[in-house]
Amino acid sequence: MGRRRFLGLAGGAAGVLVLGACGASSSTPDPEFVASRLFDGRALVPDGTPQRLVWAVQKNNSYVTDEAFEVVRIEAIQNGQVLFDEEVTVRREGLIVPYYPVVMRFPSSDPVDFTFSASGGSWESVALASGTGEEALVGPGDRFPSVGTPTFDNALGVDPMCTRSPEPCPFHEVSLDVAMATGRRIVLLLSTPAFCGNQIACGPALEILIDTVSALDPDVAVIHAEIYTSPTGRELGPTSPALDASGAWFEPLLYTIDANARVKHRLDFMFDRTELAEVLDSI
Repeated sequence: MGRRRFLGLAGGAAGVLVLGACGASSSTPDPEFVASRLFDGRALVPDGTPQRLVWAVQKNNSYVTDEAFEVVRIEAIQNGQVLFDEEVTVRREGLIVPYYPVVMRFPSSDPVDFTFSASGGSWESVALASGTGEEALVGPGDRFPSVGTPTFDNALGVDPMCTRSPEPCPFHEVSLDVAMATGRRIVLLLSTPAFCGNQIACGPALEILIDTVSALDPDVAVIHAEIYTSPTGRELGPTSPALDASGAWFEPLLYTIDANARVKHRLDFMFDRTELAEVLDSI
């Protein structure tokens, strides 16, 4: 599926979470619950490096929200080898749907069997890291391409420069290429607040960033870039240079970039205030 088409779906009524919900396969000893994959296996590379997965829980075809389990035991097994076996605390600050992040390594692209346990019940799902490493998606350790992003002084043809409403977006003081050229550390958020079709994952990303960056060193450049250059309610239009530079076909995603333009972290699809704060603490 091409980027234009995929992002169009992500900006429509269904939203990016359809990718996770439709992809979830469940063989569940506890029929009440189903694990939903809120990630794309194509964004995961089976090269032995840490990969971040995001899971949510559904009950009766609806996401579990206020009554989400505080802790879920998650076990991942591939070809008889245990790849992950830990208790994972729910993340929910600033979000409607709570989630459970898993950071693990994939030795190969073979399917991985996941078992989730909480409150005496258990349920199962299957996932795999299907990225080949040849995709253009920029990840940790890669140098992020130098590309201009819209600023208050120069929108670079992106209209609107930021779709946040009614308050203006605060993260357009400096262009990404300028921040890189001057050796600044960078937090880069790629998201479209208005044209993300669901407010479950991608909608709140900018607000969460706004709520979380106040403790950062003032020398860190915090930059937001829209996903589309000229979106309207009827046509989303071309994707933005910043998104194209990242190689992503989804949103939102957040990068932290060091003074040498190397990516330190990438958070895909959804994050809450607590997980973002932990990432920003190590920028």
